[in-house]
Amino acid sequence: MLLFGANKQRLKIIALIIAVLLILFQVGCGKDNNAGNKPEGPGAEQEGEVSIGEENEPDASGENAAGQKEEPAAPKIGTASDSFAAYVEAKGTLSTLLVDALSSNPDLGMEVLNLMGVAMVDLLVMPAGFIGLEPEAVMSGMKFMGATDIEYEGSGNQSALSYTAEDGTKYRFNGTYDAKADKLVCRVTSGEDDGVYYEYQKMPYGYVGQAYALEGGTVTELYQIVVHEEGGAIGLAYNTEKPAALTGSESRDFPKNCPAWYAIDGTTVTGVASNGTEFNYEYTP
Repeated sequence: MLLFGANKQRLKIIALIIAVLLILFQVGCGKDNNAGNKPEGPGAEQEGEVSIGEENEPDASGENAAGQKEEPAAPKIGTASDSFAAYVEAKGTLSTLLVDALSSNPDLGMEVLNLMGVAMVDLLVMPAGFIGLEPEAVMSGMKFMGATDIEYEGSGNQSALSYTAEDGTKYRFNGTYDAKADKLVCRVTSGEDDGVYYEYQKMPYGYVGQAYALEGGTVTELYQIVVHEEGGAIGLAYNTEKPAALTGSESRDFPKNCPAWYAIDGTTVTGVASNGTEFNYEYTP
């Protein structure tokens, strides 16, 4: 049985639900990520802080007027919640673009049904947006999702949750976020080994990700995803072997190893349909 199936109209509805939930969780339940940061605006300087005026700004040599060497600012590392929201948004934008592009071709219209699971799986791993938050925020967020019998264990960028969904199914969520690599690995299980496995990683060109459903040791559905500045690609396979974990060395063509895949690069749409037919055409959104 396919875990991610949905009808055509659900894609945009699900994307909206995800966006609303993420906003609510971050604003209403999450910690104040700006706490301790220097406020902006007139009168925002705090006691003990030094205002950096023009006389102290570094010159081209990297030194300020006082002759002090200025160290480059460390790159900002976001939270798991921020990262998950950014990935879901990027993937959702690509999915919507591919749905529109495929729908514009009379011969490929039905292929959009194969992309519904790409959005559905984000709902299944929604607890990933809670990694790193305080227990009270996690409990509030899960209750907002309709979960009961919630048990939570979390430390830093690792999280473990057990809960009962509204339909009575008991789930177990485990997730780990690597802030330096901007990489998330998680799974949701309702048995010993079966369940949904989900991972993504930030890449120089954008994102690489994959998700699959495992039943009885067989991958019933597999989605592999690449998002880049000009579009991206989504590949899918059914009843296949368990894929290797992401390494961070995947190319922009990573999803094209799947039996069926859909890609858009600028205005060029390419791919292999579920019946094995190759296609290549131009589409302007």
